[in-house]
Amino acid sequence: MSASAAPTLRPRSLWQGRALVLAGIVLSAFTLRTAVTSLTPLLDSLGSEFGFGPTMTGVFGMVPTAAFAAFGVLTPAIAHRLGLERAALTAMVLAALGLLARSFAGDTWQLLVASVVALSGMGIGNVVLPPLVKRYFADRVGAVSSLYITVLQLGTILPALAAVPLAQAAGWRVSLGSWSLVAVAAALPWIAALWMERYGRSAQARALAAAHDRAVTPRTRRPNWSRPRRAAKSGVRRWPGAWR
Repeated sequence: MSASAAPTLRPRSLWQGRALVLAGIVLSAFTLRTAVTSLTPLLDSLGSEFGFGPTMTGVFGMVPTAAFAAFGVLTPAIAHRLGLERAALTAMVLAALGLLARSFAGDTWQLLVASVVALSGMGIGNVVLPPLVKRYFADRVGAVSSLYITVLQLGTILPALAAVPLAQAAGWRVSLGSWSLVAVAAALPWIAALWMERYGRSAQARALAAAHDRAVTPRTRRPNWSRPRRAAKSGVRRWPGAWR
């Protein structure tokens, strides 16, 4: 096939039929590092509060790497079973629960377990968001990927800058727990998108369904994990009537 005959994608508006997905990607990207950078500046004061020393501080420093590595391996199976959109929602729910639970921690182990829950959600999000960008924004991968990376960096920097001032103004529990609000906000577009796909009858719901159906054909149901291409024998599962 000649280059002139190759199919091309005509760029569409970022908001056309996919505004909820874009909002979900952007808010989720901001959330992906908040559990790490909102905690690190407070470890000294938390050590005084709970009585742990440098060894446990080192453990808190290693948990993000371990969680991201573990869920980097597990997430493809999770997304294959749930579908990318539901996996993204699951990621944000776990992140919100873990971030909120940290603010109620009564000892070192509760703080550690809550951190693991939050980081497990963020580890899932690390893996599923790039394929979602490719799925819904194949015509604008460069622009949306740049936006995703920029917001991810903001979500890395801002919690680190705000952690100590927030703790001094309102206490460490508020400083840690406040970032759960962003994760809750990130979950809402995924909930809305899934609901509209299944139950919606509006023009926006039809446009969202059409955007999904254009992205997911019988040959491309399996998520693209940016690995060497192999023939996919089965598709990504989705709940009845939606997100195949």
